[in-house]
Amino acid sequence: MKVGLSACSDGHIKEWQYQIEELVQVLDGFGIDAVLAPHIKAKVDAFSGTDEERAADLMNLYADESIDAIYDISGGDLANGVLKYLDFDLIAGSNKVFWGYSDLTTVINAIYAITGKSSVLYQVKNMVYSKAELQRKRFADYLKGNTSSLFDLNYDFLQGEHMEGVVVGGNIRCFTKLAGTKYWPDLNGKILLLEALGGGSG
Repeated sequence: MKVGLSACSDGHIKEWQYQIEELVQVLDGFGIDAVLAPHIKAKVDAFSGTDEERAADLMNLYADESIDAIYDISGGDLANGVLKYLDFDLIAGSNKVFWGYSDLTTVINAIYAITGKSSVLYQVKNMVYSKAELQRKRFADYLKGNTSSLFDLNYDFLQGEHMEGVVVGGNIRCFTKLAGTKYWPDLNGKILLLEALGGGSG
C-alpha cells in the first residue's frame, strides 16, 4: 500500500520535522509506503508554499495512480486557500480517500459538497503524539478491517437513542469558513458533527 502525505494548511516548523520522520517509520511498520508532497515544511511564516503550490501537491497525489489514499498531516488556518485551485473532476473520478483534521475540515466538506465523495476526519500524526501506542493499535485494527476502535466516538444522547445518516461538519471554527460559498455542504437530512479544542479566537 502507498499513501501520499500532504500539507494543505500550515507548514511544519523545523521543530516538528522529527514527527514526520517518525510517522513515515510508523507507516512503514504497517507495510505502508509514504510519499511526501514537496510543500510540507514551513518556509515563510506558516506557509510551506503558495495556495496554488499546496493545491498542486494535493492534485498530484490524486493523479498518481500508485497512491491508494491521501493523509494530510497539517492543520492551522490556511487550508481553505487551496480550494479554488483544486480539480474536483479529478477528485470525483478518483478512488482515493482524503484524511485530515482540524483546518482540513474545509477541504473535507468542499470535497463532499462538490463531488459527493466522503473523507475521513482523522489526523494520522496522532500515531506519534502522546497517545501514540493506543492510536497505533487502533490504526492497526482499522487496517485489519475493524474500523470501530478508530472511528467510534464517546457520546451521550440528550434526546432519543439512535440516529444514522451522512455526517458533515468537523472543526466548528474551520467549518464556518465555508459559509456562503459553493463549498458549504447541504445540511438537509444530515448529521452535523462539530468539534473544537480550546477557546482561542485565532
